Amino acid sequence: MESKIPAPSKINQLEYQVRFDKQGRVLGDSLHSSLGELLGISLGDREDIDIFQYLDRIVVLDVELPGRVARRVRKLIAEHNEFSLSGDFRRGSQLHHLHISGRVIQNSDGEQDFTLLFLDDTEHTQLRRLYEYMFRLANHEIKSPLACILGALEYAEEHAAAGNLEGVKTSLEMIRNNAHATEDMLNRYLNLSRIESGILTIVPSDIRIFEDVINPLAGEFQPRLQRKGMRLTFNCPNLAEEPTITADPEKVEIVLRNLISNALKYGHPNTSITVVLRSAQDGFEITVENEGPNIPQSHLDKLFEKFVRLDSTQGTKGSGLGLYNSRKVVELWGGRIWVESDSAKTRFTFTLPVE
Repeated sequence: MESKIPAPSKINQLEYQVRFDKQGRVLGDSLHSSLGELLGISLGDREDIDIFQYLDRIVVLDVELPGRVARRVRKLIAEHNEFSLSGDFRRGSQLHHLHISGRVIQNSDGEQDFTLLFLDDTEHTQLRRLYEYMFRLANHEIKSPLACILGALEYAEEHAAAGNLEGVKTSLEMIRNNAHATEDMLNRYLNLSRIESGILTIVPSDIRIFEDVINPLAGEFQPRLQRKGMRLTFNCPNLAEEPTITADPEKVEIVLRNLISNALKYGHPNTSITVVLRSAQDGFEITVENEGPNIPQSHLDKLFEKFVRLDSTQGTKGSGLGLYNSRKVVELWGGRIWVESDSAKTRFTFTLPVE
């Protein structure tokens, strides 16, 4: 299969610039006219408009921002005090973040004119706000398992001093469970940051799903599988033998790790988690199947959205990132992922296209 490695995504920042003189007369506009059209302030064929009339037309901005900009523009003209400010505006259902700056410039005659630069900084701002939210959420989520680990360590010390080996064993079990939960949570946030920043790329190679991905994951999950009395199995029902597939093993592992972790978390004790590899029309399909609580049909489409938590009847909660990360990774290699659930089993399936 031909390698498809997308370039890191670039932040989309549309700019719109208006030039005006010391009387406030607009001399022209430049750069991305689409932003001017979005704001409703493109110069177009009009030549009799001044900068303050421009500002009056920015009706999409919040109620205070046009007045703040007008005051700054008057000071810019009178005192040559350059400025910069920001604000949000809504166009339909889309919230945009606008950065506005005023500058003094020298024209071709050696005299001083002025510019008002509008920068649609929406994507950069959304990314920054996302990371701020992620940091607060991760900080909140890590406190609980960390507190449990520290508490269990104290109990382990007390039980060890008293010679109570059973108590030490129980404390170590608590430490292990919470350490796994912390590791899973951190991995999901790290993967999300790689996805959102555009640095996660596909590096394909020839792999065998069982040997190169499932088998290492089975060893990693074995202690948790044993504690819940569960088994992890793998089969290829419509294939004579497991084929060699051209895919990125790290990215396939990210998806399967999330799906197997969910199956382990929400599956009934003493049941099996089955990973099935099938030949499909455009390549292969991989399904992770477990016996567990039914997921209502109305919830299925929402499971792959960011920060949507899969809550079970047992009160177990996920980070709300694993399935979103899985969907983004699968889409990165041009595949798709979906879920089916009934009263007996839940099946997550994703495709591995082959060209």
